[in-house]
Amino acid sequence: MDFRKNKLNISNLQKKLKSIYILEKNITYIITLFIFEALISLGPKAAHTNEIERFISYDNEYNVNLNNNRSIGNFEVEFIQLESGIFDLVSKKTLVGKNPFTRSILNFVSLYPLWITTKALSISYHEFGHGTRSKALGYEVDYHFFNDGKSYDNYWDYFVASFSQNTNGGYSRAYGTAKFNSPFNAIDTSIITYAGGLNNEMFLAETIENTIYNYNGHSLMFVNYVTGKLSTEGYIRNEKSIPSDFKGDPTVLSEKYHEKGIYINRSDLGNASIISLLASSTTYSLLYGNIKYLSTGNSVVKTFKLGPLRIPDTSFYINPNGISFKISSGYSYGSSGSKFPLAIEFISKGKSVIEPTFGIRHEFLNHAVQLSCTGINGLSIEGRFEFRLGKNINITAGFNHYDIRNMLGTRMIKSFDSNADSSDIWGRLSILY
Repeated sequence: MDFRKNKLNISNLQKKLKSIYILEKNITYIITLFIFEALISLGPKAAHTNEIERFISYDNEYNVNLNNNRSIGNFEVEFIQLESGIFDLVSKKTLVGKNPFTRSILNFVSLYPLWITTKALSISYHEFGHGTRSKALGYEVDYHFFNDGKSYDNYWDYFVASFSQNTNGGYSRAYGTAKFNSPFNAIDTSIITYAGGLNNEMFLAETIENTIYNYNGHSLMFVNYVTGKLSTEGYIRNEKSIPSDFKGDPTVLSEKYHEKGIYINRSDLGNASIISLLASSTTYSLLYGNIKYLSTGNSVVKTFKLGPLRIPDTSFYINPNGISFKISSGYSYGSSGSKFPLAIEFISKGKSVIEPTFGIRHEFLNHAVQLSCTGINGLSIEGRFEFRLGKNINITAGFNHYDIRNMLGTRMIKSFDSNADSSDIWGRLSILY
């Protein structure tokens, strides 16, 4: 690719005025959020459930022309939920789930189909991660498998095809002329695109964590969760199996970091991947969930808490400034139905950056409201309103505002065309089962 640096000539006075504007805007966002939190925490709380809430949804951003990590990540979690629903149906409605021995057989037999679907989800979402960052930079994108001469121009065709592929991986290809200049220099642009796949797999694991926190989870999620957490370590371990005319993502990323004077090696990336698994409470709640299922037949997994405090989970991301850890926790406020998600992301090796996330989720009797803010200099904002119609229909309206001046925004923004931020409104219709 021929990435071009976008050079901005701004006078010192303009820079100062812009900084004042950013500060005032961010303070306004923060004050608005606190007022919002105070008001909605007064509402009635939702009834507590010990069951798993699963969804099958249609999201308007499933559209192949829209470039969205959020919606596809949500789809993949719902696909995993569907697998767990089928597993529970077999376990509860047949003799297979009657005792620990037969449940052990069911768990073992499930590994093969689970391996096929996990591989398909992993490859397709990984390559989609590369594709979304290339599209965000203004390029056209298609997707390929190593042993298949075909090209696929969208996630859905690639995902379906991945089930029939006996392959050790694939790749995405950015082509054409960029529709606009990159707001990043050439090295940072390469890091963003090459990191997109591994970051997406980690984001899927983080989405599983948040799904369990808000809706409960299933012991079967363990395989997909570990695959996401260890995606970088696994990639490095199997990098030799990639065709000789390709360089693996970890190798390229290490080279680009060295060009920047940041001495991050493949081993640093692999170790960070392992730390993200071992330092996450969801790893142990899913392990406990599997033991509990075998002994009692109860497959429900819940987030580990210490009183009202969510025991933290750790994610690892690859950014232009270096590799980061994101520590995610939360606080449940008494019996009010309010949860306060909290997180801190920091560069562990590279140029020092720290980004907090704070927000609120309040569950009413038949709806829920969620809002979170990430960053200090540039704010990324994610909000949603969920409304329950009867027992089985959920309607969600959401708003996302991503700023490329923070790490979350760089990973999630749909287009870098504006050079600073981008906003979108989305909707989702879900069937609860």
